[in-house]
Amino acid sequence: MVLTRMPVTEPVVSIEPAQRAWNYPLFDAIFQRRARRFPLGAEMPGDLAPFKSTKEPVPLDEIEEAMLVMAGTGISGVNLADLPFNDQAGSNWCGNTMLQFVGRVYASACGSHGTELFYTNDEGTYMVKLREKHASAMQEFESLDDREKIVQAFRANTVQIGNGRLNWWNVNQPGSTLFMPISDVTWEYINVLMLLMDEPNSYYVYDDLNGNAEPLKEWADKGYLDRSRGYPLSGLESSMQMIIPGTEQAIMLQNMYLALQAMGLGGWIFTSSVSAFIVPMMGFRFHIRSKFGPIKTLNQ
Repeated sequence: MVLTRMPVTEPVVSIEPAQRAWNYPLFDAIFQRRARRFPLGAEMPGDLAPFKSTKEPVPLDEIEEAMLVMAGTGISGVNLADLPFNDQAGSNWCGNTMLQFVGRVYASACGSHGTELFYTNDEGTYMVKLREKHASAMQEFESLDDREKIVQAFRANTVQIGNGRLNWWNVNQPGSTLFMPISDVTWEYINVLMLLMDEPNSYYVYDDLNGNAEPLKEWADKGYLDRSRGYPLSGLESSMQMIIPGTEQAIMLQNMYLALQAMGLGGWIFTSSVSAFIVPMMGFRFHIRSKFGPIKTLNQ
């Protein structure tokens, strides 16, 4: 069964349900939000309380899809970057960790915004590409007319990467939409490395997962890094998992959760522990290390 969404054919400001959702009280959305897992047309098996919906599945309309996507990942303006870029001595300071000045609806360490939103429905599988886009104003959404940007940005930045929905039995039912945030940690990883190794920190990163290999020893010998301030690579990589995927994805999905409540739609968040199966279906590949070095104590 392939269900086709209804496209937006009139100005957003004239779509009454969209305006009601836009004006829904924030604290009502926060305190009334619930996981709602049972869709129209579904069946609840079991002996205790079996139930079968007599309704037909209903896919998201384009305006619903656009509002959910932009609530999760949209561009909202220019970030404030209200940090000092130089200390009193004129040296680099924390403001220089800012990677870009575009403001997104989800918070991100150093403005890196490494998470993009993918989704799949009856019509296909899509990626919303906003990472290289720039804000057109300090505040993107100030007037009623600005609300037209919701659909405009959604259409302009959504790329179809596959036909039909991903084959995932648990939630991928006719009429449903499965949203998947996927993170690229590269920008922030490089940024954190520069922050760790720059003066006055001068941390010495070593590979504790590969026999405590020391590829940076040359730079410690030259005085650029402090070998007494060893920083294990495993700690760095686990930190990156929390800084980018762990934070950005959670905020993105919470934004969408609150938008669901405001729009009167059902939905739920569940674990990404099966990403190793989903991601290859989208054309990504994994490099699996076949040999590990011996573990030893770093010789200071």
